[in-house]
Amino acid sequence: MFEAPLSKYLSGRVGFTGNHLLYSVSRGDTVFYAGKSLFPVTRLQQHFIEPSTLGMLVMCNFPQSMDWQTRICTIEDCEQDVYYDLFDAPGYGGYYDEAEAKRAWRSYHRMALIDLGACDPERFTRRDAEAYLQALNRAEEVLINKFGTTSNKVMNYKQVPYPLSVKNPSFFLQMYPSAQAARATLNNYLGTDLTPLHRSKRYNMSSSL
Repeated sequence: MFEAPLSKYLSGRVGFTGNHLLYSVSRGDTVFYAGKSLFPVTRLQQHFIEPSTLGMLVMCNFPQSMDWQTRICTIEDCEQDVYYDLFDAPGYGGYYDEAEAKRAWRSYHRMALIDLGACDPERFTRRDAEAYLQALNRAEEVLINKFGTTSNKVMNYKQVPYPLSVKNPSFFLQMYPSAQAARATLNNYLGTDLTPLHRSKRYNMSSSL
């Protein structure tokens, strides 16, 4: 797991290995958003191209939001939470019974041990890829509901309200005349331009997750 202020990820000053496909943005005990992507740093930057709920939230609380803690983690990092969701929390994580939950856990644990950067593509079958994506989706859903994030709309059964000390995304249009103006403010702060992500292959690939 890697943890750093949001500004460092947006400016591309933090590196990590290929297994780190999950990310979250938080301030103190409040987690605003959790997600997944093949390229999590690119995906974080994408939230500010055409501002998502997270992007608008960050810009409504700019520049203090640049210090919000951002974590990039692996499905292995989430094993304990996934195990709890399957066996200790009520409902077997949405599976029909304990036997199905056990099969799901065995598949998840097997995927958690895979090093994507070192595995042989010829031995990593399509079935493996589907199982890995299923494990990734499971980890994302568990992260969202463990924290009860404020800004995730999908798979969020425990959504919490924004803290009173945080301006929610509804203030965005009152603070910025356009998305371009907000992005220019961010670009000036970071000393980089996020706009070219619109036309990059990495942007398109990360958008698929």
